[in-house]
Amino acid sequence: MPTLVQIQLYPLTNTLNRLEWLGDQHITMKVPTKSELVHLKIQAAMREHSFPEEEMKYLGIRDGEHWYLVANEHEVPVTDIEEFEFAGEVDGDDK
Repeated sequence: MPTLVQIQLYPLTNTLNRLEWLGDQHITMKVPTKSELVHLKIQAAMREHSFPEEEMKYLGIRDGEHWYLVANEHEVPVTDIEEFEFAGEVDGDDK
């Protein structure tokens, strides 16, 4: 006979959300921070679309933060990027 499992979700008060199972089994799940979500969003857009390096380039991790080169002149940590939305391909034929 299958064992009945009860899941209780706790409110998110920090970056960890704990799921508690009946029978003293505990699972801890890491919830990404806002800057981690922005980084993942940028990485997904860069993977799915071709970005010229002079527009956006990933520089790697420095002091535990992801860094980007924006507009080929500004080195910016992902924590300083408030939001990222990919607006689509820009047509260079507009005059």
